[in-house]
Amino acid sequence: MIKENLGKKPGTALVIGLFIFTGQVQAEQVDKEEYLIGFNTAIGEKEVQEVKQANGEIEHEFKHMNVLEIIIPKQAANAFENNPNVKFIEENEEMEALEQEVPWGLNRLKASDVHGDGNTGSM
Repeated sequence: MIKENLGKKPGTALVIGLFIFTGQVQAEQVDKEEYLIGFNTAIGEKEVQEVKQANGEIEHEFKHMNVLEIIIPKQAANAFENNPNVKFIEENEEMEALEQEVPWGLNRLKASDVHGDGNTGSM
C-alpha cells in the first residue's frame, strides 16, 4: 500500500528521504563532543585508526605531547577510558586567564629598570 501511494506522489518519497537523512545527520552531530586524549606512547597509525574506528575526527595533534584533540561520540569516549594505551581522556573545555602575574625573578633582579634604560640583552 505504501509503495502504491509513493508511485502516485513521487515527491512524497523525496520528502520522506530528506526527513530521515536530516534526522540522522542531526543525531550524529548532537552525540559528538570534543575531547583531549593522551596516550602512554607516541602517536602513530595505530592510535589514529583507533580514533577513526570510533567514528571520530582528529582536529589537532600536539607537537611535543602524546595528545590528540578529537571529536567523537560520548559512548566512544567511555570506551577509550578502558583502553590500556590511553593515559587520559577529558572533555576539551575552553579556559580563560583571569589575570597574569609577573614572574618572581623579574622584580627581584629589577629587570624593569634595566629594560627601561634600553638594555634588552641583545647586541
